[in-house]
Amino acid sequence: MHGKGGSLARHVSDLASSLEKNGYLVANLEMPWSGRRDYDVSVSAAEKGVQSALAALRDKGAPSASQEEIVRWITEVVAASKR
Repeated sequence: MHGKGGSLARHVSDLASSLEKNGYLVANLEMPWSGRRDYDVSVSAAEKGVQSALAALRDKGAPSASQEEIVRWITEVVAASKR
């Protein structure tokens, strides 16, 4: 997920591509706080968008995971991409 004023085209897309290349299912969303969208929807609408993306990933077979598991997986992928 990109930061405030960010975009999908920067560091996040590199990470998303690396994760996908390593077999992970990825949803790379442009969030309402991106530079282009400029807070165009409410927090509630943003949460619904994230929940929809998560549901779509689960429909494709993505398992539910704890935050600790996700951080561990991302760390492993980033380390593997540097080899």
